[in-house]
Amino acid sequence: MATRMGFTHRKITPLWPQSNAECERFMRSIGKSIRAAHTQHKNWKQEMFTFLRNYRATKHATTDVSPAKLLFGRNIKTKLPTITPKYQDNEIRETDKRKKDKMKNYADTRRNAEPSDLKIGDTVLVRQDKQNKLSTPYNSNPYKIVERNGTMLTAKRDDGHMITRNSSFYKQVKIPPTIVNSEKEQEQEEPSTQLRTSGRMNKAPAYLKDYVKEEVNDIFDTLQETGEDYDTALTKLTEYFAPKKNVEYEIYKFRQAKQETDETIDAFHTKLRQLSVNCEFTDDNREVKSQIVQGCSSSRLRRKALREDMTLEQLLLSARALELSEKQANEIEHKDEKLETNALHKKRNVRRNQPRYLQDKRPEQRVNRNNKCRNCGGEFHTEGNVLLKENPAIFCKKLNHFEKMCRSKRNTNTKRSVNTLENSDFENNFECQSKIDSSSDDEYVFGLQTESTKGTVNSIKRDQPRICVKINESNINVLIDTGSSTNVIDEDTYNRMKRKPKLIATKTKVFAYGSHQNLDFVGKFDTVIETRDKLTNATVYVSKGTSGNLLCYDTSLELQIIPQISRLSTGNKHELLCEQYKDIFHGLGKLKDTQVKIHIDNTVKPIVQPHRRIPFHVRKQVEAELERLERLDIIERVHGPTPWVSPIVVAPKPKSPGEIRICVDMRLPNQAIQRERHITPTIDDLIVDLNGG
Repeated sequence: MATRMGFTHRKITPLWPQSNAECERFMRSIGKSIRAAHTQHKNWKQEMFTFLRNYRATKHATTDVSPAKLLFGRNIKTKLPTITPKYQDNEIRETDKRKKDKMKNYADTRRNAEPSDLKIGDTVLVRQDKQNKLSTPYNSNPYKIVERNGTMLTAKRDDGHMITRNSSFYKQVKIPPTIVNSEKEQEQEEPSTQLRTSGRMNKAPAYLKDYVKEEVNDIFDTLQETGEDYDTALTKLTEYFAPKKNVEYEIYKFRQAKQETDETIDAFHTKLRQLSVNCEFTDDNREVKSQIVQGCSSSRLRRKALREDMTLEQLLLSARALELSEKQANEIEHKDEKLETNALHKKRNVRRNQPRYLQDKRPEQRVNRNNKCRNCGGEFHTEGNVLLKENPAIFCKKLNHFEKMCRSKRNTNTKRSVNTLENSDFENNFECQSKIDSSSDDEYVFGLQTESTKGTVNSIKRDQPRICVKINESNINVLIDTGSSTNVIDEDTYNRMKRKPKLIATKTKVFAYGSHQNLDFVGKFDTVIETRDKLTNATVYVSKGTSGNLLCYDTSLELQIIPQISRLSTGNKHELLCEQYKDIFHGLGKLKDTQVKIHIDNTVKPIVQPHRRIPFHVRKQVEAELERLERLDIIERVHGPTPWVSPIVVAPKPKSPGEIRICVDMRLPNQAIQRERHITPTIDDLIVDLNGG
């Protein structure tokens, strides 16, 4: 293919991208153009043609001539006015060579590059990637150089393995001749049946110093039966440094591994891989997959793995997809706002000088001439009843009343409860959405309900603050409860609504006053609550039974039903200040009619910095932004020469797509500005100055 197309295929050095630097640098420009098109929501393929056209029409940094001019002998027609000069081919080649040599000298100086003296036949060690803390910088198996092409060297090992790398990957080593001679003597010696021990002290091989430190040599001197060859020495050192392990305990740790709440599936998989290293499993993939199924925190993933026969890779792909979808769904869904309020329950005033029967808090036992007689149970009358005086009550043995009207017996049978809610079948009256409220914050309601023979407290009290509001286009009579943090309607009221909204299941705990047992709700819904003059958005909880309806303090305040209660809180102080002085917080905030003097160090020489090229796709936005800043009198146009010139840097605003931010590089001009120093006053100084103010 290369011969037919008329070009030469030249292979580069593996793992050495510097040898193909021209192509790598151009790929970086292409990638930058693609990212810019993606940021602006444009077709990157169409933008690629625009980029290539601009690149071919722009002067190259090393040749000072555009690529199109060198290829076609003429310039591409663009919108910019240009004068076509005449170029000589020799001048272009000399300019290109001079600038490339300059870049090469700069790179060699920065990297401290030196010429390699390796030649064919040298014994070398090859640099390797670091696998763990015990791995050495160079591979312990020596190679021999068999071929050299500039800085690209090819080495071969004794087992036939060949490797090609740059010269910086090799390190020359010299094997002592004593070791080579001893190996040859051992090959020539005949096997002897008699064992003999060497009287020579164990000493580390000389070539170990090439890739270990002195501390390792000191440890090696203390080892026994190290031998004189490299493999034995490496085995002894590995046995010394390798940590002792208990396979059963490692398996136990592997089985106990569970996925944490904030741990991703990839992190959990990596942790299992690390734990399985010392377990000596026959099939690591099978054991890791089994532990992921048992220890993962996602029940959906576990059910899918039990339902389908998947490999470990397929299981990880499914887990990543589930995690990503769950994260995106949580970002889309709106979480319920947490409510935390406290309230006071006003104690009811009772006259101490009242008769004893009137001091009872139960209103159904008070004297009322329109009700029945409290002694006999008949119509109220003033004359005494003879039967009452002759027949005492069986329970209390007292006269003047019948047993059915005995207050002593009634007090023992009366049971009180706080906010008792009846249970009813409500499953067919609403459709619960799949969304479940995850909030578990405690809420409070303070309406009291007392069970008795004649009704409830809430149903008999006539001075309760009640109001009729419209909830989801239904008129509902609610009790204004300033001590409640939630809006509550009962099940019966919900069933009588004209348009029933869909309920959302909730796990929010709501407690009544003085109770430690949370109320039972069938769900909640978000709706609009309105009066004659105001309306607001609020969340309404639906309770089981017929306990009544409550309007919380926050909703009552937003509807302007009640005045705001003063609280010792500074949470909204900044909002009040902004509202009080709103004329200050509008506009740009420029300090007008004030001239600031900047002290200049005249010994610093003014610097004119070169202009930074602005990308083509943001030039129109830069021009518009400069005109806006000049119109607001933030910057002003300068005509003629100026001693100081600082470049601008254009950056897109991440939170405002389509807008840019212009920054000026003032690092060099700041070196010529003399700093003014002022003493910061302390609190004591401010107190003294404000004394008497």
